[in-house]
Amino acid sequence: MNADIFGFGEIVHKKFPKQWRKMESEWDDLFPNLEVEVQVESVMRRVGTISKPANAEKE
Repeated sequence: MNADIFGFGEIVHKKFPKQWRKMESEWDDLFPNLEVEVQVESVMRRVGTISKPANAEKE
């Protein structure tokens, strides 16, 4: 589908307007080949606390 659901084109347009003008007409071809690095930060709260088992067996 090659849909820019995260809005990369809009980000490039806002941060780099001169470069965007050069690549805007080719964006549909450029977008599917972008290399994206994802960095995730997370916090684990109440480690070890289980309110409901993942596989609750019925007897």
